[in-house]
Amino acid sequence: RMEVSGSPGAESVTAIRAATRDAEPAVRVAAETTLYRLGLRGSGPTDLRSVLAPAIDHEDAGVRDVACRELRDLLIEDPCGDPGQVGAGRPEWHARLGLLVSALFRPVARAAAASAIADVAARRRRLVSPAAAEMLALADDPDPRVRAAVLRFIGYTQWSEKARLLAERLAAHHPDEAAAAAEGVRALGPAALDALLPEFSFGRRSVRDAIVPLLRELDVHPEAFAAQLRRELEGVAERLLEFAALRGRAEPLLVQRLEERVQGGLHTVFLLLAALHDDDRIADLGDALARPQTPRDRALRVEGLEALLSPDERQRLIPFVEDPRAEPRIAAARALLGRRPLSREATIEAMMEDPDPLTRLLLGAGEAHAPHAAAGRPEGSEGSMLSDVEVLLQLRSFKIFEQLTVRELADVARLVRQEEFAPAAAIVREGEFESSMYAITEGRVEVTKKGAPLAELRAGEIFGEMAIFDGEARSATVTAIEPTRVLRIEGKDLMALMEELPGIAIAICRTLSRLVRRLSAQSAG
Repeated sequence: RMEVSGSPGAESVTAIRAATRDAEPAVRVAAETTLYRLGLRGSGPTDLRSVLAPAIDHEDAGVRDVACRELRDLLIEDPCGDPGQVGAGRPEWHARLGLLVSALFRPVARAAAASAIADVAARRRRLVSPAAAEMLALADDPDPRVRAAVLRFIGYTQWSEKARLLAERLAAHHPDEAAAAAEGVRALGPAALDALLPEFSFGRRSVRDAIVPLLRELDVHPEAFAAQLRRELEGVAERLLEFAALRGRAEPLLVQRLEERVQGGLHTVFLLLAALHDDDRIADLGDALARPQTPRDRALRVEGLEALLSPDERQRLIPFVEDPRAEPRIAAARALLGRRPLSREATIEAMMEDPDPLTRLLLGAGEAHAPHAAAGRPEGSEGSMLSDVEVLLQLRSFKIFEQLTVRELADVARLVRQEEFAPAAAIVREGEFESSMYAITEGRVEVTKKGAPLAELRAGEIFGEMAIFDGEARSATVTAIEPTRVLRIEGKDLMALMEELPGIAIAICRTLSRLVRRLSAQSAG
């Protein structure tokens, strides 16, 4: 790549002209572009395009990269910084951008072109918006370099509508993609706040860990933080009034989900306060208040929190955390919003527009049919696969999952595969290496070892769960006695989910620990 600064002397120009005849095509492209920049080659943009357009299609990756970099530098260096001037007075600027965009349609040139467009966006910001449709279409490209360029482009061109994608990719497996997502968030600035906070409350652990330092880096005005805090606390109050309206007359999973959202909202409030005051103690106290504790411990932590907050913040927040029981918090919600809970019917109608898809799913399912038994196949669903909500309800009925939150159950439910087995069909075989676990929703199975019967399992019971953790061969054969339906979860999928959401691993381990203790006590007796 040739670098020329200032006004080159005769020797430099001679060297550049000589480079246009170099054996290496990439050098020739760089030299031709440099002469154009110096006004020593060609009479206009068409002459430059005749050099760069073929270079972008060149079979040599080095030539393509040079062409994209040259176009990038021309777009960045162009003195026309005014949008009106670029659009009207310098149409060649858009022509060069169009040439880069056209390279996005060529798989071999896509990474270089996307990176070049993102670099231009970092300097020219919204001027590069005409490339948005083509760039955003590549958000899931197989090449991590392309995905990274798209994330940077989103931030620098201020596409706040795509801020959620930036938040999700903060925990991307490829380090360049994760770094680009963080860069995009910083470039987007305060507009990224609305996308970051839901991910902090309910996202994967790796995403939450990445968000904490970013919140401190965003140039968010304290008034914006305070306004967001008010909205979050009002959201907590709305969930509490919904809880009051539906309590005792709604599917338990829906009520549990509302309670989880209350806790998630309070967690976000503490995070915002910690960022606003630049004091991590506020976030630490918030985390502590969300855990089970003695009344004395809670009182001490509430007292510590009061000492860190302003009088207005204490007045609005403390009533929601001072007493963990439902009624005092509902009273605090009424006082904050200045109204009583709506009727059940009005609450349901309003919740149908709730932005949380899981809440809407549970609400719709609860209104569509009457509650069914926790174990066994739901009434009226014979001969068909379970619905999403039915899978959630079934998972909740198994002891291994009983400690999970509704959100965690939904994450596990996405891993489930429903399978059916005819009588005498082997579901797992002794000695085989297969790490799935199975939850029986209908039918009966027999467990045998070396042909000898060990146990009979029915709907509501699980088998194969230990293979997820120990990786050993199957210790027994499990055969269907009658037509049997199961929910199967691949071990590798569940392990990957537990890495991202350690709360699932903790809850499952606690349940397994209790089961082992119970079996040990029975054996000792």
